[in-house]
Amino acid sequence: MSANPKLSISVDKYSGDNSVNPDMFINEIDTWIAFNGVTANQQQVMALHLTGAAKEWYYNEFAKFPAAQQSYDELKNKLRARFSRGDENIIARREQHTLRIVRTNPPNFLASVSTFNAAFTRNQVKITDQGQVDQVMAYLECIRLSIPDYHEVLQLQQSLDTTFSVLAANEKTLSKAQEIVAQRAPNVIDAPSNTHALHNISYYNNSSNYRNNRYGAGGKRQRPADNRMSYAEARRLKICTYCRDPHATHRQVRQLNPSTGRFDGEILCPVLLADIQSGKVKEQPPISGYARRNNYRLNLSDSRTTVTSPAVNSQ
Repeated sequence: MSANPKLSISVDKYSGDNSVNPDMFINEIDTWIAFNGVTANQQQVMALHLTGAAKEWYYNEFAKFPAAQQSYDELKNKLRARFSRGDENIIARREQHTLRIVRTNPPNFLASVSTFNAAFTRNQVKITDQGQVDQVMAYLECIRLSIPDYHEVLQLQQSLDTTFSVLAANEKTLSKAQEIVAQRAPNVIDAPSNTHALHNISYYNNSSNYRNNRYGAGGKRQRPADNRMSYAEARRLKICTYCRDPHATHRQVRQLNPSTGRFDGEILCPVLLADIQSGKVKEQPPISGYARRNNYRLNLSDSRTTVTSPAVNSQ
């Protein structure tokens, strides 16, 4: 007679959410292990059937315990303690780490941020044992984890980093972080745009050709439509002419350079820094007024010079 075949059963992976009780999952794994005669590395067998938050918990927490605390029985006990259905406080803490800023269709960045802030606040009310620092860290982490799927969120992170770097410790609260995000969000353009795209322009020894290439046939600077205030208005208000955010903590694109007397020093605008980091624009050393006026004369050999459009100059 042939040997009895192993029991052909499958065990659904356990994610740690509230749809399945961990005891049900543990019972299924125990059954699978018993019928398949697994006697070694039982905890690793269970790990293969974990996914989502449960899998992250296994590798980020359980796997870091001393070897004596990594037995199969210890794994079952710790899994129950970590993911058993509990009060609202425990459930809310689990949900907190899943909140994200999600792009709508059609895209509406302000609506996406408002929805996220409202969801985070509703969930936060249910958490009773989280300190101020942990609240802020959780909020910032949710924003950071939103960036891979929603690149515009990077501008919120830049604004938060810039503002929090100058705040006292007792001012770094969740409400302050949400306030910064709410003020920055209306100025974020939520659509693929060439507003800050780079253009390669040929310069010949002809001033009218230079002007037409740079500003268009009408001699006027062309800028794709967006919802920011105009460059002239930003100049009038004496605010940053790149992000044109009236609530920004910086007022110039670049720092004042004492050696030149011009604002051509280190970049201050976090939006510009974010666009450089994302590849939307390339950082260039500022050129003097004389070089700007005579740039076409410096390129008589028909070389190509890359410039940014719109202008990043903060004068």
